[in-house]
Amino acid sequence: MMIKDYIKEQVLLMDGAMGTYFAELTEGHYTLSEPANISKPGLILDIHRAYIEAGAKLIRTNTFAANPYTLYRSFDEVKKIIIAGIDIANEAVKGTDCYVAYSIGPIGEPYDIEDYEIESTYRKLIDIGLLKNVKIILLETFSRIDQVNQLVEYIHEHGPNIQIMTNFTVNQHGYTKVGVNKEKIIQQTRQQDLVTTYGFNCGIGASHLLSLIKTLDFDPSKMAAVPNAGYPDQQLERTVYQSNADYFADTMIKICEEGVRIVGGCCGTTPDHIRKIRERLYTLDFGEVKSISRMKRKSLPLKPLHNSFREKLEKNEFVVAVELDPPFKMDMSLIISSAHLLKEVGVDIITFADSPLGRTRADALLVAAKIKQLTGMEVLPHVCLRDKNLIALRGGLVGAHLSDIRNILIVTGDPIPSDDRDEVKSVFNINAISFMQYVTEINSELDKDTFYIGGALNPYSQNMDITIERVLKKKEAGASYLLTQPVYNEAGIEAIKKVRDRTGIKILGGIMPLVSLRNARFLHYEFPGIIIPDDVMSKFDDTMTKEEAEKVGVELAVTLAKKMKPHVDGLYFMTPFNRATMIEKIIKKLDVR
Repeated sequence: MMIKDYIKEQVLLMDGAMGTYFAELTEGHYTLSEPANISKPGLILDIHRAYIEAGAKLIRTNTFAANPYTLYRSFDEVKKIIIAGIDIANEAVKGTDCYVAYSIGPIGEPYDIEDYEIESTYRKLIDIGLLKNVKIILLETFSRIDQVNQLVEYIHEHGPNIQIMTNFTVNQHGYTKVGVNKEKIIQQTRQQDLVTTYGFNCGIGASHLLSLIKTLDFDPSKMAAVPNAGYPDQQLERTVYQSNADYFADTMIKICEEGVRIVGGCCGTTPDHIRKIRERLYTLDFGEVKSISRMKRKSLPLKPLHNSFREKLEKNEFVVAVELDPPFKMDMSLIISSAHLLKEVGVDIITFADSPLGRTRADALLVAAKIKQLTGMEVLPHVCLRDKNLIALRGGLVGAHLSDIRNILIVTGDPIPSDDRDEVKSVFNINAISFMQYVTEINSELDKDTFYIGGALNPYSQNMDITIERVLKKKEAGASYLLTQPVYNEAGIEAIKKVRDRTGIKILGGIMPLVSLRNARFLHYEFPGIIIPDDVMSKFDDTMTKEEAEKVGVELAVTLAKKMKPHVDGLYFMTPFNRATMIEKIIKKLDVR
């Protein structure tokens, strides 16, 4: 079957869900259906045949989640599962006019797995399909266009006659989990001539997908719509979808009337859903299906908010950033007075860490918004990926933008302290580079009123070549500047210079003034990524008064800042214990204006 020929005169009906229907039939005893290609092949065959009998003309192999990272199995085991899945689907369509699409779903992309490893795995999955001589490959439930385009090019290069279907998953507002909007998906995929069809699956129900489709300008000869049955409920630790086959089918016919030629069902749908769609398709007047061409609605242009920090960096002017710690308790008096003091001495921007060391502090975004409101200063909240999933992260970005925050520093985050790990769990829904790409996608819709994205740099990395490679990836993902970990010797300065020379990215050199010998020892021995040289530590002794030790700390910071200044684009002072007066003394001794 050539899909483009089939849909000239009729709608192509795909099958429904495999995973959720399999779970329903097995009463929730299995979380994933793919291993059943080996352990329960008869049941998988029966499911395929049930969809065919319901009227599906294209079924998907039971291989969506078949990859080593999702199944926690070796690639050899995964390969056997995939081959069995393809064989079962081919057996199911024998003697019918139904066809098979080899389904490849997204790999979860753990934050500690490099992109090249993920890409290599995808290619191996495609190679299995090529080995089995599949005619159609379906890349479904993806979020990243760049990733899909790479896979499409690989498929075409090694299997030029294979028909390629690409389906993306979006939320009810039309965004993928990495922030790509529905219009960009359609626009960029249309430009990819190698794709047979494109569209949307999973993520949302039929009604929300219908609403999104009504706003899109798409090619009816390529568009697919494969929504969920609705939104699930949790019952006795099982994910349960409502029985709504008639409603679902009625909505899918409305989607067809909008010009969509390829429809089917995703999570929660069953053979009954597909049967109901088939019954209604018989009454669809194909000649009345709309030819889609819609004008994109434009919002009123807004004047970008002035961002003095960004302006200075982009003009190659030297900047000074100072970090203040958000409070542990419901009292902002110290941080507010510190911010006013720092404004008076000419600091360009105040940064706020996001619960550093995994110890709870006031939310960095909220504190930043408050300080900006009270002082009018530029603020730079750290956005830590340790504690929030993408829903919360995006919500924070929306709130930050509405609060006139335009600078953000994206960091992975310190580990959760070991004594808390039984009760507190890290999230790490996304890594720093991917989240920078996510924010860059958001920026593409904000015209000129965008977030100015920064990242972190550890000058004491054991492998500087890998560090430089990651910096280049951050820059490509949208980062414009980096703030470094505290530096205390010339080796750290040399490392910063090397990164800056090799990458061309703006760098603010980190300086955390020391306040005592005890403080220096703590940072050196207990704080990750900080090295205090012996000659620096020897400047302090236990007999010093607080004032004497602080004076030494100020002089050390001034000396270090003067050495660092020629090799950086700005200085980044981390205020010890929110002693803003100490930073005031340092800045007054430096010629940084």
